[in-house]
Order: sequence, then C-alpha cells, then structure tokens
Amino acid sequence: MRSNTIVGLTKRGKCSGITKIFNKENLGYAKAVNQGLKESLGKSFKYTCFRNNDLYFSTNWLEGLLSEFEEKVVAVYPLGMPSYTQLFGKSTREIFEKNKLRGLEYEIDFLEKDFEKNIKQICMENQTSVYDRFLQFLSDHCVLVKTNFMDRIGYFADERYGKYGSNDVDICWEIFSHGGKIKETNKSFVYYFRHKSLVDNIANRSELLTGSSKIL
Repeated sequence: MRSNTIVGLTKRGKCSGITKIFNKENLGYAKAVNQGLKESLGKSFKYTCFRNNDLYFSTNWLEGLLSEFEEKVVAVYPLGMPSYTQLFGKSTREIFEKNKLRGLEYEIDFLEKDFEKNIKQICMENQTSVYDRFLQFLSDHCVLVKTNFMDRIGYFADERYGKYGSNDVDICWEIFSHGGKIKETNKSFVYYFRHKSLVDNIANRSELLTGSSKIL
C-alpha cells in the first residue's frame, strides 16, 4: 500500500463497522488477505469477500454473489472482463468484436454509454457455471467465500508464495480437495483492470511469479 494511502485512511478516523489494518511494510497479497480472513473468523462472519482495489462493479454485484450459494458451493465469483486477456465467455467476446472494441478506453466507453443495458446483455449471454474439478484457477480478484470453509483449509492464500503469484491456482485445488465447489455466476459482473497497483509496489513481478510457480 502506498504511504499516501495510509495517511489518507488514518486521517479519516474511525468508521462504524469498518476495521482498518495497517502494516509497517508491504507484506504482500497472501498475508494481507489472511489477516482479513482472521478478522472475519474472529467476528464469526458467515461470508468473507476478497477483492482487489482496481475493479469496476455492476449494480447489486454483491447481492448477486450472495444469492448463488448452495450445497457444497463454498466460493462464488462474478462474470469478469479482464482487460488483459480473452478469458471471458465467447458471447461476451462476440459482443465486443461486433462493436469493434479494441483496448480499455473503448471497452469502458461501451459500458458507460448504457451501463445497465450492456451489462445485462453480457450477463444474459453467458451462463452460470459450477466447478468441482478441472478449473484452471479461481478468479480471486473478487470472490465471496464461506468463512468457515476457508478456516478448514487454514488460509485463503498460501503464504509460501510470498508477495505475488500462484495463489489463485492453489486455493482452487484446495477447495476441490476439501470437497467444495466453485461457482461463476452471471448474476454479477466485475471489470478487472489488473495490476494497476503493482507497478509501483512490485517492480520484480516476473521474478516473483517464476519463484511462486516453482513452489506450486
């Protein structure tokens, strides 16, 4: 976290129902989310939401995630449209190709012209999916989980991977090995700007990713 962010949060003082956690140094993603999980467990929260700071949310995104829990489903994440990849549904990709959208600025412009209408179209043309094996990775930039199930695993992010990399694959495998299921829902949508906060904080990202991949 940047120093000016800490100063800004400190100046805001106390906020009702919000617990702020400050570390003297950047401990990395894994330690940070596990600190949050520990707080949730201490307060006996049924669900815990892990999310990055570079996301663009649809209306009622959280309600959409909450509505999708069922037997053995322990983690739910929204339809996503990562700016860095084609890892969104075929129908979504066709919508963007039809509108000749190339690059982030055009994608955001498309969404904001009639956000609710376009998001509804994307959600309707993509299906909800449930996985109990063979999911490549869990989209952990925004995911809602059952807190007690994460307690059984012992973490949400394995701290052996350090500051960056491989946690999304690891937690996916752990959920399946403990008998849980993961759901991607079309009732919620999040745009992921990806790595916008990493440029200043993690200069050696490629090196860290190589190291965590070896551990995995």
